[in-house]
Amino acid sequence: MKAAVQVEGWREVRKALRMVDKKAPNDLRKEIKQAMNPVINDAKSKAAEQKMGRAATQSIRGFADAKGGGVKAGNERTKGRSAVPYWAFMDFGGRRKRDRQVWRPKMKRGRVLYPAILDRMDDIKRSVDNAISTTVHRWFDE
Repeated sequence: MKAAVQVEGWREVRKALRMVDKKAPNDLRKEIKQAMNPVINDAKSKAAEQKMGRAATQSIRGFADAKGGGVKAGNERTKGRSAVPYWAFMDFGGRRKRDRQVWRPKMKRGRVLYPAILDRMDDIKRSVDNAISTTVHRWFDE
């Protein structure tokens, strides 16, 4: 017997998956994180073009949690990666607080993350839709 389920919104998708199996939302999280890979690769190449440094480039990573998924970079020290406290300065520009002699032209939309996300917005939507569809079919078609 097949049952139809209609959900709208991220919470509802996770809740419906949780009702099927407690491990199902973890699959969705992994799929969403994997869907962010093209954006991460694009952001890393933009960071290399901007000569932001190896640590700053390697600090770009995807995430997925209960509220959704995305790309982050910079300050957090995780899994042996060093923190990059200067990430915002390199991406958005500004002046150093202490001596005000070191400055970088300000850019509201940044140089790396936002442009990478905006360039790939259609790909992101398609990838997230595919990730949700794949996970839902995996758990509901069994």
